Amino acid sequence: MNLDMKKIQVWVKANQTLAISALVSLLLIAGAVYYLMHGMSVNASMAEELTSAKTRLESLQSATPYPNAANIEFMKAEALRVEALRKDFDKRFAPVPVPEDTYTASGFKYELETMVAELNQKAKDLSIQLPTNRVNFSYSFTAQRSNLRMDTNSLRIQAEQLAHVKYLCNTLMDSGISEFIRVRRAAGATNDLLQVANNMADYLPARKIITNQFSFSYPYELVFNTSPGDLAKFMNKLQQSPYGLMIKCIKVERAASELSDELAGYQETINPMMGRFNPRMMGGGGRMDPRMMTQGRPVEQAKTAAEEEAEKALPKVTTTVLKPTALRVTLYVDFVRLKTEAEAEETKATAAAAAEGAETVDIDGDGVPDTYIDGKPLPGVTLDEYGMPVKKGAEAGQTTGAAAEE
Repeated sequence: MNLDMKKIQVWVKANQTLAISALVSLLLIAGAVYYLMHGMSVNASMAEELTSAKTRLESLQSATPYPNAANIEFMKAEALRVEALRKDFDKRFAPVPVPEDTYTASGFKYELETMVAELNQKAKDLSIQLPTNRVNFSYSFTAQRSNLRMDTNSLRIQAEQLAHVKYLCNTLMDSGISEFIRVRRAAGATNDLLQVANNMADYLPARKIITNQFSFSYPYELVFNTSPGDLAKFMNKLQQSPYGLMIKCIKVERAASELSDELAGYQETINPMMGRFNPRMMGGGGRMDPRMMTQGRPVEQAKTAAEEEAEKALPKVTTTVLKPTALRVTLYVDFVRLKTEAEAEETKATAAAAAEGAETVDIDGDGVPDTYIDGKPLPGVTLDEYGMPVKKGAEAGQTTGAAAEE
Protein backbone atom coordinates (compact mmCIF):
# COMPACT_ATOMS: atom_id res chain seq x y z
CA MET A 1 0.00 0.00 0.00
CA ASN A 2 1.37 3.35 -1.04
CA LEU A 3 1.16 6.10 1.55
CA ASP A 4 0.76 9.66 0.45
CA MET A 5 3.05 11.56 2.81
CA LYS A 6 1.59 14.91 1.79
CA LYS A 7 -1.91 13.84 2.77
CA ILE A 8 -0.58 12.48 6.10
CA GLN A 9 1.20 15.76 6.82
CA VAL A 10 -1.94 17.71 5.97
CA TRP A 11 -4.02 15.45 8.25
CA VAL A 12 -1.53 15.80 11.15
CA LYS A 13 -1.51 19.60 10.80
CA ALA A 14 -5.27 19.61 10.77
CA ASN A 15 -5.51 17.19 13.78
CA GLN A 16 -2.42 18.03 15.88
CA THR A 17 -4.13 17.39 19.22
CA LEU A 18 -5.37 13.95 18.17
CA ALA A 19 -1.92 12.96 16.79
CA ILE A 20 -0.10 13.99 19.96
CA SER A 21 -2.60 12.08 22.10
CA ALA A 22 -2.12 8.95 20.00
CA LEU A 23 1.69 9.15 20.35
CA VAL A 24 1.53 9.62 24.12
CA SER A 25 -0.87 6.70 24.41
CA LEU A 26 1.52 4.50 22.44
CA LEU A 27 4.44 5.39 24.73
CA LEU A 28 2.36 4.70 27.82
CA ILE A 29 1.31 1.32 26.47
CA ALA A 30 4.99 0.40 25.79
CA GLY A 31 5.99 1.46 29.35
CA ALA A 32 3.14 -0.51 30.85
CA VAL A 33 4.20 -3.62 28.94
CA TYR A 34 7.81 -3.20 30.19
CA TYR A 35 6.81 -2.81 33.84
CA LEU A 36 4.43 -5.73 33.50
CA MET A 37 7.19 -8.04 32.27
CA HIS A 38 9.59 -6.79 34.98
CA GLY A 39 6.96 -7.31 37.66
CA MET A 40 6.29 -10.83 36.46
CA SER A 41 10.05 -11.59 36.65
CA VAL A 42 10.30 -10.18 40.18
CA ASN A 43 7.19 -12.07 41.18
CA ALA A 44 8.68 -15.34 39.90
CA SER A 45 11.90 -14.67 41.84
CA MET A 46 9.98 -13.86 45.01
CA ALA A 47 7.92 -17.01 44.57
CA GLU A 48 11.12 -19.06 44.27
CA GLU A 49 12.53 -17.44 47.42
CA LEU A 50 9.26 -18.08 49.25
CA THR A 51 9.33 -21.73 48.24
CA SER A 52 12.95 -22.02 49.42
CA ALA A 53 12.09 -20.33 52.72
CA LYS A 54 9.14 -22.67 53.25
CA THR A 55 11.38 -25.67 52.60
CA ARG A 56 13.93 -24.35 55.10
CA LEU A 57 11.17 -23.68 57.66
CA GLU A 58 9.81 -27.19 57.27
CA SER A 59 13.29 -28.66 57.78
CA LEU A 60 13.74 -26.58 60.93
CA GLN A 61 10.35 -27.60 62.27
CA SER A 62 11.19 -31.26 61.76
CA ALA A 63 14.73 -30.87 63.14
CA THR A 64 15.88 -32.58 66.33
CA PRO A 65 16.19 -30.76 68.65
CA TYR A 66 13.46 -28.33 67.71
CA PRO A 67 14.69 -24.70 67.60
CA ASN A 68 12.39 -23.41 70.33
CA ALA A 69 13.28 -20.78 72.94
CA ALA A 70 14.62 -23.32 75.45
CA ASN A 71 16.88 -24.98 72.90
CA ILE A 72 18.12 -21.63 71.63
CA GLU A 73 19.07 -20.60 75.18
CA PHE A 74 20.78 -23.96 75.63
CA MET A 75 22.79 -23.41 72.45
CA LYS A 76 23.84 -19.97 73.66
CA ALA A 77 25.05 -21.50 76.91
CA GLU A 78 26.92 -24.17 74.93
CA ALA A 79 28.54 -21.47 72.81
CA LEU A 80 29.81 -19.76 75.97
CA ARG A 81 31.10 -23.08 77.30
CA VAL A 82 32.93 -23.80 74.04
CA GLU A 83 34.48 -20.33 74.15
CA ALA A 84 35.71 -20.99 77.70
CA LEU A 85 37.15 -24.32 76.56
CA ARG A 86 38.91 -22.60 73.68
CA LYS A 87 40.48 -20.05 76.01
CA ASP A 88 41.57 -22.84 78.36
CA PHE A 89 42.98 -24.74 75.38
CA ASP A 90 44.98 -21.70 74.27
CA LYS A 91 46.24 -21.27 77.83
CA ARG A 92 47.41 -24.89 78.08
CA PHE A 93 49.17 -24.69 74.73
CA ALA A 94 50.97 -21.42 75.41
CA PRO A 95 54.33 -21.22 73.61
CA VAL A 96 57.58 -21.32 75.56
CA PRO A 97 58.83 -17.71 75.83
CA VAL A 98 61.57 -16.91 73.30
CA PRO A 99 63.57 -13.65 73.60
CA GLU A 100 63.22 -11.53 70.46
CA ASP A 101 67.01 -11.21 70.13
CA THR A 102 67.25 -14.99 69.67
CA TYR A 103 65.70 -14.65 66.20
CA THR A 104 68.91 -12.98 64.97
CA ALA A 105 72.18 -14.82 64.28
CA SER A 106 74.20 -12.95 66.91
CA GLY A 107 71.39 -13.12 69.46
CA PHE A 108 70.99 -16.86 68.94
CA LYS A 109 74.73 -17.44 69.45
CA TYR A 110 74.69 -15.39 72.65
CA GLU A 111 71.59 -17.15 74.01
CA LEU A 112 73.06 -20.56 73.16
CA GLU A 113 76.37 -19.93 74.96
CA THR A 114 74.52 -18.45 77.93
CA MET A 115 72.27 -21.51 78.17
CA VAL A 116 75.21 -23.94 77.99
CA ALA A 117 77.13 -22.04 80.67
CA GLU A 118 74.12 -21.85 83.00
CA LEU A 119 73.18 -25.52 82.64
CA ASN A 120 76.77 -26.71 83.10
CA GLN A 121 77.12 -24.58 86.21
CA LYS A 122 73.83 -25.93 87.58
CA ALA A 123 75.00 -29.48 86.93
CA LYS A 124 78.19 -28.72 88.86
CA ASP A 125 76.32 -27.14 91.77
CA LEU A 126 73.84 -30.05 92.01
CA SER A 127 76.53 -32.75 91.49
CA ILE A 128 74.86 -34.03 88.34
CA GLN A 129 77.08 -36.18 86.15
CA LEU A 130 77.21 -35.14 82.48
CA PRO A 131 78.14 -37.42 79.54
CA THR A 132 81.28 -35.39 78.79
CA ASN A 133 83.27 -32.72 80.57
CA ARG A 134 81.22 -29.66 81.48
CA VAL A 135 83.01 -27.43 78.96
CA ASN A 136 82.21 -29.32 75.75
CA PHE A 137 78.70 -30.65 76.40
CA SER A 138 76.34 -28.63 74.15
CA TYR A 139 72.87 -30.06 74.88
CA SER A 140 72.20 -31.12 71.24
CA PHE A 141 73.57 -27.86 69.76
CA THR A 142 77.11 -28.99 68.91
CA ALA A 143 76.79 -28.02 65.24
CA GLN A 144 75.39 -24.58 66.07
CA ARG A 145 78.23 -23.81 68.47
CA SER A 146 80.88 -24.74 65.91
CA ASN A 147 79.27 -23.07 62.85
CA LEU A 148 80.53 -19.62 61.96
CA ARG A 149 77.47 -18.81 59.84
CA MET A 150 73.90 -19.55 60.88
CA ASP A 151 71.05 -20.66 58.63
CA THR A 152 69.00 -17.45 58.78
CA ASN A 153 66.01 -19.08 57.06
CA SER A 154 65.59 -21.48 60.00
CA LEU A 155 66.48 -19.19 62.90
CA ARG A 156 62.92 -19.13 64.19
CA ILE A 157 62.77 -22.92 64.42
CA GLN A 158 66.18 -23.15 66.07
CA ALA A 159 65.34 -20.36 68.52
CA GLU A 160 62.20 -22.21 69.61
CA GLN A 161 64.12 -25.47 69.94
CA LEU A 162 66.71 -23.69 72.08
CA ALA A 163 63.96 -22.44 74.40
CA HIS A 164 62.44 -25.95 74.58
CA VAL A 165 65.76 -27.61 75.45
CA LYS A 166 66.50 -24.98 78.07
CA TYR A 167 63.12 -25.51 79.72
CA LEU A 168 63.39 -29.32 79.66
CA CYS A 169 66.95 -29.42 81.03
CA ASN A 170 66.25 -26.92 83.80
CA THR A 171 63.13 -28.80 84.86
CA LEU A 172 65.01 -32.11 84.78
CA MET A 173 67.96 -30.86 86.84
CA ASP A 174 65.68 -29.22 89.38
CA SER A 175 64.00 -32.61 89.93
CA GLY A 176 67.14 -34.08 91.52
CA ILE A 177 68.52 -36.46 88.88
CA SER A 178 71.92 -38.08 89.41
CA GLU A 179 73.17 -38.37 85.81
CA PHE A 180 72.26 -36.54 82.61
CA ILE A 181 73.00 -38.83 79.66
CA ARG A 182 71.70 -37.01 76.55
CA VAL A 183 69.07 -34.82 74.96
CA ARG A 184 68.19 -35.17 71.28
CA ARG A 185 65.91 -33.17 68.98
CA ALA A 186 64.61 -33.26 65.42
CA ALA A 187 66.75 -31.61 62.76
CA GLY A 188 65.24 -28.18 62.21
CA ALA A 189 67.64 -26.35 59.89
CA THR A 190 69.80 -26.96 56.83
CA ASN A 191 72.98 -27.20 58.86
CA ASP A 192 71.19 -29.64 61.18
CA LEU A 193 70.36 -31.95 58.28
CA LEU A 194 74.00 -31.91 57.16
CA GLN A 195 75.23 -32.82 60.65
CA VAL A 196 72.83 -35.65 61.54
CA ALA A 197 75.26 -38.40 60.52
CA ASN A 198 78.17 -36.76 62.40
CA ASN A 199 76.26 -35.97 65.61
CA MET A 200 73.94 -38.89 66.29
CA ALA A 201 73.89 -37.95 69.98
CA ASP A 202 72.23 -34.62 69.11
CA TYR A 203 69.51 -35.56 66.60
CA LEU A 204 66.55 -37.88 66.23
CA PRO A 205 67.09 -39.32 62.74
CA ALA A 206 63.63 -40.91 62.54
CA ARG A 207 61.65 -37.92 63.83
CA LYS A 208 60.79 -34.65 62.08
CA ILE A 209 59.15 -31.38 63.01
CA ILE A 210 55.50 -31.84 62.07
CA THR A 211 53.24 -29.02 60.91
CA ASN A 212 49.60 -28.89 59.86
CA GLN A 213 46.92 -26.27 59.41
CA PHE A 214 46.85 -25.31 63.09
CA SER A 215 50.14 -26.09 64.86
CA PHE A 216 53.80 -27.12 64.94
CA SER A 217 55.04 -30.19 66.84
CA TYR A 218 58.69 -30.39 68.00
CA PRO A 219 59.87 -33.86 69.19
CA TYR A 220 62.62 -34.41 71.82
CA GLU A 221 64.30 -37.31 73.62
CA LEU A 222 65.69 -37.19 77.16
CA VAL A 223 67.84 -39.94 78.72
CA PHE A 224 68.90 -39.70 82.36
CA ASN A 225 69.50 -41.68 85.56
CA THR A 226 67.41 -40.93 88.62
CA SER A 227 65.59 -42.46 91.57
CA PRO A 228 61.89 -43.44 91.55
CA GLY A 229 60.95 -40.52 93.79
CA ASP A 230 62.78 -37.94 91.66
CA LEU A 231 61.28 -39.45 88.50
CA ALA A 232 57.81 -39.00 89.95
CA LYS A 233 58.69 -35.39 90.82
CA PHE A 234 59.89 -34.71 87.28
CA MET A 235 56.83 -36.28 85.64
CA ASN A 236 54.56 -34.26 87.92
CA LYS A 237 56.30 -31.04 86.85
CA LEU A 238 55.86 -31.94 83.17
CA GLN A 239 52.19 -32.71 83.73
CA GLN A 240 51.69 -29.29 85.34
CA SER A 241 53.63 -27.43 82.65
CA PRO A 242 51.79 -24.34 81.33
CA TYR A 243 53.20 -24.93 77.86
CA GLY A 244 52.04 -27.28 75.12
CA LEU A 245 54.07 -30.26 76.32
CA MET A 246 52.90 -33.78 75.46
CA ILE A 247 54.51 -36.93 76.87
CA LYS A 248 54.60 -39.44 74.01
CA CYS A 249 56.51 -42.42 75.43
CA ILE A 250 58.60 -43.36 78.48
CA LYS A 251 60.95 -46.31 79.00
CA VAL A 252 62.24 -47.15 82.50
CA GLU A 253 64.94 -49.72 83.26
CA ARG A 254 67.61 -50.37 85.87
CA ALA A 255 70.70 -48.21 85.59
CA ALA A 256 73.90 -50.08 84.79
CA SER A 257 76.15 -47.94 87.01
CA GLU A 258 76.83 -49.27 90.54
CA LEU A 259 77.32 -45.72 91.81
CA SER A 260 73.70 -44.91 91.02
CA ASP A 261 72.47 -47.07 93.95
CA GLU A 262 71.50 -44.61 96.67
CA LEU A 263 72.01 -47.21 99.46
CA ALA A 264 75.38 -48.54 98.22
CA GLY A 265 77.72 -48.93 101.18
CA TYR A 266 74.90 -48.58 103.69
CA GLN A 267 75.70 -49.90 107.20
CA GLU A 268 73.54 -50.20 110.26
CA THR A 269 74.05 -47.49 112.84
CA ILE A 270 75.32 -48.73 116.23
CA ASN A 271 74.71 -46.76 119.40
CA PRO A 272 78.21 -45.82 120.64
CA MET A 273 77.04 -45.81 124.24
CA MET A 274 76.39 -49.56 124.08
CA GLY A 275 80.09 -50.34 123.82
CA ARG A 276 81.23 -48.33 126.84
CA PHE A 277 81.80 -49.61 130.40
CA ASN A 278 79.87 -47.87 133.15
CA PRO A 279 81.56 -48.21 136.59
CA ARG A 280 78.20 -47.92 138.31
CA MET A 281 77.05 -51.08 136.52
CA MET A 282 80.08 -53.05 137.75
CA GLY A 283 80.39 -54.90 140.99
CA GLY A 284 83.59 -55.67 142.83
CA GLY A 285 86.51 -56.72 140.66
CA GLY A 286 84.97 -55.17 137.60
CA ARG A 287 82.31 -57.85 137.29
CA MET A 288 78.74 -57.05 136.34
CA ASP A 289 76.46 -56.53 139.32
CA PRO A 290 73.77 -59.23 139.13
CA ARG A 291 71.23 -56.73 140.37
CA MET A 292 71.86 -54.57 137.29
CA MET A 293 71.58 -57.48 134.87
CA THR A 294 67.84 -57.76 135.44
CA GLN A 295 67.22 -54.04 135.77
CA GLY A 296 65.16 -52.66 132.93
CA ARG A 297 64.25 -56.07 131.53
CA PRO A 298 60.55 -56.70 130.94
CA VAL A 299 59.03 -59.33 133.16
CA GLU A 300 57.74 -62.15 131.02
CA GLN A 301 54.47 -63.64 132.12
CA ALA A 302 53.48 -67.18 131.42
CA LYS A 303 51.08 -67.52 128.49
CA THR A 304 47.93 -69.49 128.74
CA ALA A 305 47.17 -72.39 126.43
CA ALA A 306 44.49 -70.32 124.69
CA GLU A 307 46.96 -67.51 123.93
CA GLU A 308 49.50 -69.97 122.52
CA GLU A 309 46.86 -71.50 120.24
CA ALA A 310 45.80 -68.03 119.06
CA GLU A 311 49.40 -67.12 118.15
CA LYS A 312 49.80 -70.32 116.15
CA ALA A 313 46.64 -69.51 114.19
CA LEU A 314 47.96 -66.09 113.09
CA PRO A 315 49.44 -65.98 109.52
CA LYS A 316 53.19 -65.64 109.24
CA VAL A 317 54.17 -62.18 108.00
CA THR A 318 57.45 -61.72 106.16
CA THR A 319 58.82 -58.17 106.06
CA THR A 320 60.85 -57.25 102.97
CA VAL A 321 62.81 -54.00 102.87
CA LEU A 322 63.15 -52.62 99.32
CA LYS A 323 66.07 -50.38 98.54
CA PRO A 324 65.50 -47.47 96.13
CA THR A 325 66.97 -48.57 92.81
CA ALA A 326 68.59 -46.17 90.37
CA LEU A 327 66.60 -46.03 87.12
CA ARG A 328 67.62 -45.23 83.57
CA VAL A 329 64.80 -43.31 81.92
CA THR A 330 64.27 -42.66 78.21
CA LEU A 331 61.53 -40.07 77.70
CA TYR A 332 60.02 -38.81 74.43
CA VAL A 333 58.09 -35.55 74.56
CA ASP A 334 56.63 -33.14 72.00
CA PHE A 335 56.22 -29.39 72.30
CA VAL A 336 53.09 -28.24 70.44
CA ARG A 337 52.80 -24.58 69.43
CA LEU A 338 49.64 -23.17 67.85
CA LYS A 339 50.14 -21.15 64.68
CA THR A 340 49.69 -17.41 64.59
CA GLU A 341 47.16 -15.83 62.24
CA ALA A 342 49.91 -14.89 59.78
CA GLU A 343 51.27 -18.45 59.75
CA ALA A 344 47.76 -19.85 59.32
CA GLU A 345 47.14 -17.56 56.33
CA GLU A 346 50.44 -18.66 54.81
CA THR A 347 49.38 -22.29 55.25
CA LYS A 348 46.10 -21.57 53.49
CA ALA A 349 47.89 -19.93 50.58
CA THR A 350 50.28 -22.87 50.27
CA ALA A 351 47.41 -25.34 50.35
CA ALA A 352 45.54 -23.39 47.68
CA ALA A 353 48.62 -23.31 45.46
CA ALA A 354 49.14 -27.05 45.93
CA ALA A 355 45.50 -27.73 45.07
CA GLU A 356 45.67 -26.00 41.69
CA GLY A 357 46.71 -29.20 39.95
CA ALA A 358 44.16 -31.37 41.78
CA GLU A 359 40.52 -31.98 40.95
CA THR A 360 38.88 -29.30 43.08
CA VAL A 361 35.72 -27.21 43.16
CA ASP A 362 35.37 -23.48 43.84
CA ILE A 363 31.97 -23.37 45.53
CA ASP A 364 31.84 -19.77 46.75
CA GLY A 365 33.28 -18.33 43.53
CA ASP A 366 36.18 -16.40 45.08
CA GLY A 367 38.76 -17.90 42.74
CA VAL A 368 40.24 -20.22 45.43
CA PRO A 369 39.38 -23.96 45.45
CA ASP A 370 37.18 -24.89 48.41
CA THR A 371 36.76 -28.66 48.26
CA TYR A 372 38.06 -31.65 46.41
CA ILE A 373 35.87 -33.23 43.76
CA ASP A 374 34.50 -35.65 46.38
CA GLY A 375 33.31 -32.77 48.61
CA LYS A 376 36.05 -32.87 51.27
CA PRO A 377 37.13 -29.36 52.34
CA LEU A 378 40.66 -28.25 51.50
CA PRO A 379 43.02 -27.09 54.30
CA GLY A 380 42.34 -23.50 55.31
CA VAL A 381 38.71 -23.40 54.11
CA THR A 382 36.19 -22.07 56.64
CA LEU A 383 32.76 -23.68 56.61
CA ASP A 384 29.54 -22.17 57.93
CA GLU A 385 26.92 -23.90 60.07
CA TYR A 386 25.43 -25.51 56.95
CA GLY A 387 28.76 -26.89 55.74
CA MET A 388 29.14 -24.29 52.98
CA PRO A 389 32.46 -22.46 52.39
CA VAL A 390 32.61 -18.85 53.59
CA LYS A 391 34.13 -16.27 51.28
CA LYS A 392 37.28 -14.57 52.45
CA GLY A 393 36.41 -11.36 54.29
CA ALA A 394 32.80 -12.43 54.86
CA GLU A 395 31.24 -12.29 58.29
CA ALA A 396 31.17 -15.47 60.34
CA GLY A 397 28.02 -17.42 59.52
CA GLN A 398 27.52 -15.63 56.17
CA THR A 399 26.98 -18.10 53.34
CA THR A 400 26.70 -18.02 49.61
CA GLY A 401 23.98 -19.10 47.22
CA ALA A 402 20.47 -19.96 48.29
CA ALA A 403 21.45 -20.45 51.95
CA ALA A 404 22.50 -16.78 52.16
CA GLU A 405 19.27 -15.59 50.61
CA GLU A 406 17.21 -17.50 53.14
